[in-house]
Amino acid sequence: TFNDVHSDSATSPQYGQVYNYTVKATSAVGPGAASAANAGHLKMRAPTGVSATDGASAANVVVTWSASPAATGYQVFRAVGTGTPTQVGTTTSALTLTDTTAVPGQLYAYTVKATGLPTGNTSDASASDSGYRALAERGLDGGRIDGCNTFDSR
Repeated sequence: TFNDVHSDSATSPQYGQVYNYTVKATSAVGPGAASAANAGHLKMRAPTGVSATDGASAANVVVTWSASPAATGYQVFRAVGTGTPTQVGTTTSALTLTDTTAVPGQLYAYTVKATGLPTGNTSDASASDSGYRALAERGLDGGRIDGCNTFDSR
């Protein structure tokens, strides 16, 4: 019969900390032998507040997010529509990534995962935010206009 749960820690579990657990059965005769230890840890929490720029630049899309407790790095993904997300970059402690490989005019759904200790501890994907890279403006002759605010009618 399962009666109670006991933790091996007097405090709340912490991110990045590995805990060893054993199980010991107790009956009217007394406690049994402890099971072999099994290690466990808290899974990283997904970052929140993911935001991607919407056509703010023809050069890139900037993705930002809020920190996840004890994260040692972040993985940034993008997907077209409901397609499979593809990783477009990683950061260590930075809470921003500049995606210069986005196709101008293509709408993407960006998500972020937090990574931490022990190695391989990765969060689920964050909620997504859509973003896109602006189309480059073109002049009447098809040439790119870079910061030109005047028109020469010659």
